[in-house]
Amino acid sequence: LMVEGSMANLAVTDADSVDDSATLTVTGNTTIDTSAGNGTVSLDDTSNSLAGTVMISSGSGAITVDNNTTALDLVTNSSGTVTVTDAGALTVAGSMGSFVVTDADSVDDSATLTVTGATTIDTSAGNGSIMLDDDANSLGGTVTVTSGSGGITLDNATNALDVVSTSSGAVTIENSGALTAAGSMGSLMVSNATSVNDSATLTITGTTDIDTSASNGAVTLDDDANSLGGTVMVNAGTGNLTVDNGTTDLSLAVTSATDVTVENAAAVSLGSSAIAGNLVINSDGNISQTAAISVSGTTTIDADSDDDADNSVTLTDASNDFMSTVSIDDGSSVSVSDANDLEIGTTNASTSLALVAGGAISDSGNIITPTLSFDAGDTVTLNTLDIATLADSQSGGN
Repeated sequence: LMVEGSMANLAVTDADSVDDSATLTVTGNTTIDTSAGNGTVSLDDTSNSLAGTVMISSGSGAITVDNNTTALDLVTNSSGTVTVTDAGALTVAGSMGSFVVTDADSVDDSATLTVTGATTIDTSAGNGSIMLDDDANSLGGTVTVTSGSGGITLDNATNALDVVSTSSGAVTIENSGALTAAGSMGSLMVSNATSVNDSATLTITGTTDIDTSASNGAVTLDDDANSLGGTVMVNAGTGNLTVDNGTTDLSLAVTSATDVTVENAAAVSLGSSAIAGNLVINSDGNISQTAAISVSGTTTIDADSDDDADNSVTLTDASNDFMSTVSIDDGSSVSVSDANDLEIGTTNASTSLALVAGGAISDSGNIITPTLSFDAGDTVTLNTLDIATLADSQSGGN
């Protein structure tokens, strides 16, 4: 079937295929069925105006629609590729083998969207939002979204989701199974996922907020070139957290996780954190904190990961609780406080080491520093020291 011209509604109940031979103007609904023969539907004239809902069933046949700058409401039942070459505000629902939007003012799902293959959407020309947030969506392949400064929201129910973003807008993942993410974005919020991994470099200019606690899922953002510019906030339940921030400063707050590893970063600033396992930090900058942290396992810090210059370590919040050994390598001026007992492992502080504890202070490794000071609420037992000067110090309140 070849069709053109103007009409109130268009209904095709059975055809081998449907193509527009020139501009098609439909003021009402368009309904096309080529499923019996898996026929293609190609309504791709650049001046088309399909005003009502466009419903297409094509079996495995490909579907192509161009609606110029006119809003398009599309519902498909197909296992073929669905391509929207141009549209104003696009709303979409139904099933398809893959989904391509080369240009639209915005994209929203009007009901559940099931895509077995890849989804590629571009709204960057108008900085348009992309909102595929139906609770029952199933986006099976990689979702590649380019939105300029437009916000992106995706919900993939409990299904695994692979997202690649090119955007300066906020990216929100409402629900997904195992989430993999890469690309650029203004911020990233993951409100619920079974796990989160980067599949390539992540560049986020604003905050990163990830919650996998419902599934105790691991969060692994370990690409060597990552740049997480704002505060990184993670609630992983009992899952582990791994972060690599390349040469970018890292601000990190951990609501809950077992083992936390910072593979690399410039300066590191720790916000309020509760770590049930071990804390490992490798940085090439100063290490500090903005709120209290608790670590049930060991704390191991390398403050000069590229071995060019020692950096300061300042963990002096009076409410800190390091429940096991704290070991620090390549620190310059190092200060550590603990509300309770404090055990120092092998530590090298090239300028000074200051220890404060509400309880006892002890060592379990060699301590090397020119100047040592301590203030303990209980006994001080330091057996393996290599120091030049013991500064003003006290134990047991004396």
